[in-house]
Amino acid sequence: VIPDLWSMSQTSGRWTVFRYNNRNHSTITINDADHLVDGAAVVTSVIRSGGKYGGVVDLTPAVSNQAAAVVRTIYIQGGDLIVSDKIQARTDKDAKVRWTMVTYGVPTIGTDKVTLKSKGQTLYMSKKEGPAVEWKTWKCSGKPGVDFGSDFDNNNPNMYMCGYEATVEKGQ
Repeated sequence: VIPDLWSMSQTSGRWTVFRYNNRNHSTITINDADHLVDGAAVVTSVIRSGGKYGGVVDLTPAVSNQAAAVVRTIYIQGGDLIVSDKIQARTDKDAKVRWTMVTYGVPTIGTDKVTLKSKGQTLYMSKKEGPAVEWKTWKCSGKPGVDFGSDFDNNNPNMYMCGYEATVEKGQ
């Protein structure tokens, strides 16, 4: 049994559950910390020009205990989805950044990209600029409470989690 499963407080047990915490939802996690529940991300602009459609989101309030500033820009241009995270580390500590996504696509880690294959389709994920990243996969299936998460978690057969880790040095 997870204490305070339905509480939305920072110390709620819900943040140990795979489906509820920030580690598995195509957002960033810094220094393996939970996002701050009182830190609302803010859409600062909408992109609708030059064939780009998307927006800019200030994530700083959700991670202010781990980073000085975090801004995500995401847009579609042609057939591409572009996601850019600009992260400024605090002056007192590095920001070890982890981004993950859960997918049915089977991931293959290459030297500079991840290839996902599912149902005859292929998706490539790569980075264009910024600090060096290490592309990785993580377990998202197995025995709940043993292989991942808590006893409350469900198994996630035929699912994969992939993404990257990078470090932004303090003051950068």
